[in-house]
Amino acid sequence: MHMKWLPLAFALVLLTGSCSAQQAGSVNIYQMNPSNYEILLLSEKNNEESEKEYIDAILELKLKYPEQLSDISLTQKGNNTQDFPDISQYPALIIQQNGKTIASIKGKRSKQDILKILQENISY
Repeated sequence: MHMKWLPLAFALVLLTGSCSAQQAGSVNIYQMNPSNYEILLLSEKNNEESEKEYIDAILELKLKYPEQLSDISLTQKGNNTQDFPDISQYPALIIQQNGKTIASIKGKRSKQDILKILQENISY
């Protein structure tokens, strides 16, 4: 009787193991440093098209404030997601000031939503 449950238990273990959080190495982390801020953009390596709205919002912000954001550039920081245990949905944008996260936005969002978060949390 107990042997009937063995295949089901084995399948359950396999399924829950394959549904774990995003594995390190499959995420790109980009960094920008305007003024006293650090802006991080995390995106899946195999789904970089999803970050388009995020990058468009950053570029629009740079066009809107060219003097204040003249030194802003997007550079790849790495792919160590262990520094961001709360992020499980990509793409994600994290705004930090003095090492503290002051805002974040995750998942598929419109350029306007992303731009609004950036404008509300970064002072020029």
